[in-house]
Amino acid sequence: MGAAFIEIDYQDEGMQKRVVFSGDIGNTVRIVLDGLAYGTKTNVLFVESTYGDRVHRNLDESIAEFREAIIETIKRGGNVMIPSFALERTQEILILLKQMFEEGLLEGCKVF
Repeated sequence: MGAAFIEIDYQDEGMQKRVVFSGDIGNTVRIVLDGLAYGTKTNVLFVESTYGDRVHRNLDESIAEFREAIIETIKRGGNVMIPSFALERTQEILILLKQMFEEGLLEGCKVF
């Protein structure tokens, strides 16, 4: 799974051209999927840019922040609700929660 890129090759006035529409570029280091496969040359590129104005922190820092937020919320007796619309990110969250469960960090918690 993951986001797809669409490459369309066409002829324009006898010249071979290509237009590319990007999927979610995301981070290069991932938990579930292999890193992004880069395309070749293109004449026109349309790029997804939901988070285009940000520099992603490294994966280890993001995981540490996620784990800390979960643990602190549990200590306070709270609930964590994580809405997710992207399959890959949902899988990553579930993997991290499974690791935390196996480490005994989710005592008394239910994951739905």
